[in-house]
Amino acid sequence: MHASSPGLRFSRAEAVCSGNVVRNT
Repeated sequence: MHASSPGLRFSRAEAVCSGNVVRNT
């Protein structure tokens, strides 16, 4: 899970989480 594309997967998850948190706050 950390050899295919951690940057893309992490970026996508982080973006969604960040957006949700920012929109919620």
